[in-house]
Amino acid sequence: MPGPTQDPVADFGALLDGQTFSGLTLALGGAAADNLRFGRPALFGKTIAGVAPVPSPCVFVNVSGGPPPRGYFGTARSSDFVCRLEVYVRGSRSDVNGARTIARALLAFLHHREVATYVSVRAEMSEPLFDDETSADHPVFLCPFSVTYHA
Repeated sequence: MPGPTQDPVADFGALLDGQTFSGLTLALGGAAADNLRFGRPALFGKTIAGVAPVPSPCVFVNVSGGPPPRGYFGTARSSDFVCRLEVYVRGSRSDVNGARTIARALLAFLHHREVATYVSVRAEMSEPLFDDETSADHPVFLCPFSVTYHA
C-alpha cells in the first residue's frame, strides 16, 4: 500500500502565498518580514529559532496528524489519507478583533476549496478558535481543517 504522497503544509502554504485577507497580503519565504510561516508556532515568541522576529500579524500553517489511512483493496491497494491542517493567526498586540477577522477570512477561503490533487478540504469548526495570547499580548486564533487526498 502506498504511503503519504502529498505535503499539505507546502501545498497550502503555496496556495495562501500572495492572497489577501482583511487587508493582510500573505508572503511566504525566508525573510524576517514574511508573514506566512510553516510549522506550529509553539512558543508564539518574538523570534523564530532565535533568528527572525515574528511579524504581526502572521499566519502559520501546520499539519498535526489525523486518523489512520482508509484503505481500498483490489489491484491498486490505494488509500485515502486524511490529515489535520492547522492555520494559526497571530494578531498584532492586543488586536483580538483584527486577528479574528483575518482568521474568519482564512476559514471562509479554505473551507470546501477545490485544491488540485486533494479530494476535500473541510473546516473542522464553524468559527476560528481563540487559542491563546502570547506573553507579548498577541492574540492567536486557530482554524483547523480536515484535508483528504488519495494515494
